[in-house]
Amino acid sequence: MILQSLVKLYEDLVKQGKIASDGWSSVKVSFALCLDNDGNLVQIMPLVKEETRGKRTVEIPQRYDLPTPVVKTVGKSSNFLWENPGYLIALPKEVDPSEDEQGKKAEKEKKDAVDKFEVCRELHHQLLDPCSSPTAKAILSFFDSWDTENVEDHPTIKENLKDLQKGVNLTFRVNGSFAFEDREICEAWNNHYSQSDGEMMQCLVTGKVAPVELTHPKIKGVNGAQSSGASIVSFNNPSFCSYNRKQNANAPMSKYAAFAYTSALNY
Repeated sequence: MILQSLVKLYEDLVKQGKIASDGWSSVKVSFALCLDNDGNLVQIMPLVKEETRGKRTVEIPQRYDLPTPVVKTVGKSSNFLWENPGYLIALPKEVDPSEDEQGKKAEKEKKDAVDKFEVCRELHHQLLDPCSSPTAKAILSFFDSWDTENVEDHPTIKENLKDLQKGVNLTFRVNGSFAFEDREICEAWNNHYSQSDGEMMQCLVTGKVAPVELTHPKIKGVNGAQSSGASIVSFNNPSFCSYNRKQNANAPMSKYAAFAYTSALNY
């Protein structure tokens, strides 16, 4: 009953325009990678705003409705149109030289960032290759021409290096417009998000037969949980499972229901 109520709350919030629709989520973004039509990075634009907290004035990232985050577990998986600097520009994490024996840790971080970039590049090609919009073509040109071996030498990156190494979120802006405002790109994402190859089962929340979402989106701000978020419906140990079902197939919930109840809680 609690999850059903949360799904109903989500649907009410969507009608009121207070929450993103299915497949989209409110995401904190600190910078925009500004590209020209050829995919060249010409500027990194701050997207923060000042807010007074007590006696201090702090800069906080702005929120935008962006493609809903992927659930990151083992391995590398990328979000679409937005990510941290490791995925979008292959910027490695900062390494303390005093703790880096013979540069091995720095080399490992650099390789990890390049691998993340390739995962991100592959996803964007998968979704944007069929698109004809100038914005989509500029983003693909950026991914195909970006020098992953000399990221920190790029003049624009140098100017913003310290801020970028804080693990902030970035998104794309092409010729003055955000990529997530492009209608053709939005359609490409909606088509991709609606596709699912999960096992067909009856959803415990909606009652409809639909592909099961095996890992649900994370809930932010749970006391004592990791900063990346927590799961309130989760089967992450074989002893919790039955009838040879994997993960959340033990409590089958459709992709829509899982997105809706977690969106409502995060709101």
